[in-house]
Amino acid sequence: MVYLTLQDPYYSHFFQNDQSIANMQMNDVVDFELNNTMVIAKYEADEWNRYAKKDEFFDFKAQILRDKIEHNISSKKAIYENEMVNFQDNVDYKNSDGLRLISDYIVYNTNSKVIQSDTNFTMTRGKNKVIGRSLKYDLNTKQLLVSGINAVVQQERKK
Repeated sequence: MVYLTLQDPYYSHFFQNDQSIANMQMNDVVDFELNNTMVIAKYEADEWNRYAKKDEFFDFKAQILRDKIEHNISSKKAIYENEMVNFQDNVDYKNSDGLRLISDYIVYNTNSKVIQSDTNFTMTRGKNKVIGRSLKYDLNTKQLLVSGINAVVQQERKK
């Protein structure tokens, strides 16, 4: 006796995930980062899309407390990929040391804690103002490298 069974072949490669399509989408997101004693960051976005190798946020806002300094940043779009956060469109960064940075594009390296921008920017601290074409600011050492700048530094006169 012989049994013969026939079946259409199953092609698993037809059903593989498309890595360019978001694996998950969330709306009106509020996310808190905690350490063992307190909330150290609050992240908000109107929309969050998670892909295989990156996260994309729209109308992004963050309040972060690191080393007794509060950092606030907002942008129309933010992309987190490979330890880098790319903030795009109407980027506004402020910290409790009085520093404010406004640009259309800023890259933040989460490992080295360095902020970079290769687009026009305005940076203020108190009454001092720097306008330039590109910058690199190290949050650890508080060193600033800028190019193509116009600076206004105001100093009080001694009486």
